[in-house]
Amino acid sequence: MKKISPAQIKKMSVEDLEKQIAHHNALYFEKNKPEISDYDFDQLVERLKTLSPNSEILTDIPSDISKKDFKKVKH
Repeated sequence: MKKISPAQIKKMSVEDLEKQIAHHNALYFEKNKPEISDYDFDQLVERLKTLSPNSEILTDIPSDISKKDFKKVKH
């Protein structure tokens, strides 16, 4: 698994962060082949939230979950 250092994340532009988040989000949810840890992904998201809280990519993250065919479970 690849590791993204905090220093690398800090140097990324908003555009770079958006590209990385979209890329890793697709690998995780669509291909089931994550390249980075959940922690590193969360760090990318948090950095983007700091730099561009209204970025459209941030609204896309939870919507990818709904694309999966999860079974409904009655609690």
